[in-house]
Amino acid sequence: MQSNIEKFDFYSAKVLAILLDNFPIKKDIYILKDLIKDSDATKEDVKFVYETIIALRDFDFISFNEEVKECFFGVRLTLKSLEILKSIPKTLQNNKTLGDKLRDSIKLADEEAIKQSISLAFSLANKFF
Repeated sequence: MQSNIEKFDFYSAKVLAILLDNFPIKKDIYILKDLIKDSDATKEDVKFVYETIIALRDFDFISFNEEVKECFFGVRLTLKSLEILKSIPKTLQNNKTLGDKLRDSIKLADEEAIKQSISLAFSLANKFF
């Protein structure tokens, strides 16, 4: 069973990867279609992902126009998160951006790499903004 922090990291990474793939176009995000994709999802799972998206907005990583139940409309990366995801931290190999590493980690379902990538993104946000 994952801790709340591990779940937060995972869903934060998924949201940021989706938005990076669509940038600069705003994206409508449906929790059950785009993020959870699990027919066994509980109300608590949906609420957790909902609160994760709200936290990303509160932390100035994303913006959105409107929210209705499990849907967020007009979601886009902020300048802060875009700059972080475009950065090439010295800790990453192959001169990949942090955003590339995050996307690769999501595609491979590499939980440790997801954790490292999102932790680095949050750490950079804390240091530089």
